[in-house]
Amino acid sequence: MAACGGGGQPAAGQRPAPVGPPSAEALAAVQGAVAGALSRTAKVTLTLTGGSLFGATASRVDGSGSYDFGALRGALSFAPSGSRTSEPVIFTPSAVYVRPPPGGSLLPAGKSWTVADFSDPEALTSNFPKLIPQAESVNPALTLGQLLWGGTAAAPAGHETIGGGDAARYAVTVDLNRAAGAVTGPARIPFARALATEAVALPSSRPATVTVSVWVSANGRLARVVAAPPGIGVGTVTTSLSGFGVAVHSDPPPAAQVVDILQLGPNGERENQNGGDSDGG
Repeated sequence: MAACGGGGQPAAGQRPAPVGPPSAEALAAVQGAVAGALSRTAKVTLTLTGGSLFGATASRVDGSGSYDFGALRGALSFAPSGSRTSEPVIFTPSAVYVRPPPGGSLLPAGKSWTVADFSDPEALTSNFPKLIPQAESVNPALTLGQLLWGGTAAAPAGHETIGGGDAARYAVTVDLNRAAGAVTGPARIPFARALATEAVALPSSRPATVTVSVWVSANGRLARVVAAPPGIGVGTVTTSLSGFGVAVHSDPPPAAQVVDILQLGPNGERENQNGGDSDGG
């Protein structure tokens, strides 16, 4: 699967609106919209450009599904450009499940899903160094959460039409180290690890900050977020929200269909990684 980006850019022939000075009002508008979204469910679409995801590359990948931000659970399917098959991904606070395309993986007989269990991040990082940050870079909860945990400034950057309605655009400065240190809750381990990976990828001579574009609709709801996580290799990630209050079905697959990704790594079975067999969860 690969990465892509793109949504929320000015139409052809248009120049981006100039970014105004940061203001407390702008930061409050962004963080209020983010806080509201993080307490609800929503339909989610993602677009990734300029990178790779889960080991495969393509010019563009589109993802869609739904997410329960309060429970930190969601189900999305990703389809690389030109592909007729999609790759379902289920997010939970402590693990991510991926169903590779048929015939495109070397799964054991009877297994159709892989799971990366975040309870043992050192084993995951040893076998798959970029897995945690890559998986969480497309987790909508991390994309939104970093704006609350590490958002230090926001500046107005014009207006655009999203979903048929007007949306104010903001350029938000996110302090990655501050965000990593402020993460709490059941997803703290993978979220903090992903943010820390981004921070160390930046030059040590400059602050570990990134600029994230955020759109807030006229009714104060979060409409879109565009970010380019440094050091992850996924390129630009565009996350769009709609359909707030939608039902979310994100139960993990049956354990009998799941293989721990550590069993597919260079060091083999999970019990050789300071733990017993596990199907995650």
